[in-house]
Amino acid sequence: MMGLIDRTDIIRWADSCIKAIDVPPTWLIDLSLSHDMHVIDVAKLLDNFGADVDAESVCRCVYAFIAEPDDETYAGLARFAGRLYDVTTDCLGNDWTEELPREAGQLHDNVILSQDRTYHFSERELALQARRFLRVNRDCSVRDLIMGLRSQ
Repeated sequence: MMGLIDRTDIIRWADSCIKAIDVPPTWLIDLSLSHDMHVIDVAKLLDNFGADVDAESVCRCVYAFIAEPDDETYAGLARFAGRLYDVTTDCLGNDWTEELPREAGQLHDNVILSQDRTYHFSERELALQARRFLRVNRDCSVRDLIMGLRSQ
């Protein structure tokens, strides 16, 4: 739904899971056969996978699919920080008592408020903050697994 993973990669992943499991669940088989499904139906199938998964761990894995900012202007960094914030709130909600939403929100605020000159962070400082956020909070294990499947 966020557009971070291609459907063919999801299908490849489902196929590899089916090969590794003696009796795969029905939803995984459906996911493997999802070539012509609507994206919302595919997302619903993936929700079955994540039913018992820690939302923060999922969020950290999703961060691995977000490239580091390459546009270090205030406008580019605002788009980047907005996307990080949107991913975080999609995964975890908007509860600033939790560390990730608070940090993603703070980065977004730093960019927006520096852009309008309320804060005085330079574009370079904000780009470093964004890269640090990703470096500290990313879990690349799922991304690396999918990329490995892609090369097969």
